[in-house]
Amino acid sequence: MKTFNIQKTIEWLEASNLESQNPFRPLRGELDARFSALQVSALARFWENKQINLGTLEEQYKRLIGGFQASATTWGFLVMSEPSRLSLLFLLPGRDCFSQWSGLFHAILPGCEISPGAPILDLTTGLFGLEHVVALTGNPSLPASPPKEKASSLPRARLESVFRSLHYQHWAYLVMARPVGEEEVESSYARLGEEEQELVSSHLRRGTAEENNNPAAKYCLELLQSARQKYEIGRRDGMWDTQTYLFTADQTQLARGIHALSGAFGGPDSSPQPLRVRQCQSSAITSAVDLPITRLTTEEISALACLPAQEFAGYRVKDYVRFAVAPRVPDQIERVSLGTILDDGHPTENWFEIGRDQFSKHVFI
Repeated sequence: MKTFNIQKTIEWLEASNLESQNPFRPLRGELDARFSALQVSALARFWENKQINLGTLEEQYKRLIGGFQASATTWGFLVMSEPSRLSLLFLLPGRDCFSQWSGLFHAILPGCEISPGAPILDLTTGLFGLEHVVALTGNPSLPASPPKEKASSLPRARLESVFRSLHYQHWAYLVMARPVGEEEVESSYARLGEEEQELVSSHLRRGTAEENNNPAAKYCLELLQSARQKYEIGRRDGMWDTQTYLFTADQTQLARGIHALSGAFGGPDSSPQPLRVRQCQSSAITSAVDLPITRLTTEEISALACLPAQEFAGYRVKDYVRFAVAPRVPDQIERVSLGTILDDGHPTENWFEIGRDQFSKHVFI
C-alpha cells in the first residue's frame, strides 16, 4: 500500500525546490518573434461613474483578461521607465496587435487612450539592456474581497507603490502569461482532490489519536485545500502559467524593487506557494522548461499586471465623461454640417448638423 509522504507533499505544494535555485531570465527570441505592442497612455475613472455601473477597475480588468482567455491568447504586460516618463504596454501576438485588440480595450476600459506601441525590437533592446533582474514567483497575497454591499469602488494600490518606490529611473517590469488548457486544469484539480482524500484517510481520520495531534498533516491539508480552491476558481475563470520580472540598471535600485514587490504582494495569504523574489542568473537560457513559472488564477494575475489607477508622467488618469451621441436631426431641409460626432473619443459616420435658419440665432467667433 502506498504511504502518503507529508513532507514531500508540502515541498511540492510550496515549490520548495525553488529555494536553492537562481531563476533564468525570459527568452528574448520568443518576445521578438511572436509579439507586438499596444500602449495605454490614459485611463478614465469609469468606476466613479454610477450611471454606467461597470463596477470596479479590478472587475473590468478581469474581464479584459477573460477576453485573452477566451481566445487562448498568450499575452504580456510591460512597464518601461525612463527618467522623464513611464510607458505602459501590452504585448500581444502578431505584427499588428493594435488592430486586433483595440476594440476589446475600448469596450472593457471605456475612455482609455491607446495606440500602437514602439517596435518590439526597440522594446526588447531596452529591456535586456538592463543588467540586474529578479523573478517573482509564488501566489500573491490577496485578502478575501469584502461582501458586495460593502465593497469599495476605489482601486487597490499595489503596483503603484512599486512604481513610486523606484522613481523615474531606468527600470522595467514584465509579466508574461500563457493560458492553461481546460483539460490540464481539470486533471490537476482531480489530483489535488485525491491527495486530500489520501492524506485524511492516512493521517487525519476522525476518532483517531492523530486527528488533533498531527500539525504537519494539518498544515499539509491546508495547503492542499488552498491549491484545490485555486483550481476550482480556475475551472470557471481560467488559469495562467505566469512569469514576472523586474529589470533595473543597478544593484541598489534592484534591492529597492525587491522590498517594494515583497511589500506589495507578499503576506499571510500567499498560498500554497509563498511569494519569492530571487535574483536571476546572468547566463542565457535556451528552453522555456527552466523558466520561473507560477500557475495563477485570473484574479491573481490581474493584481500583478493591473493598469495603475494613479497618474504617472507619461500616463494620465482622467474623469470619465459621456456626451450625447444622438442629437435631434434638424427639421429644415437645408442644413450645415459642422463635423462628425465622436463616441467615447472615436469618430462615427454620423454628422452634427444645424438647420440653416438656426444661424440667425447663433454667433460664431
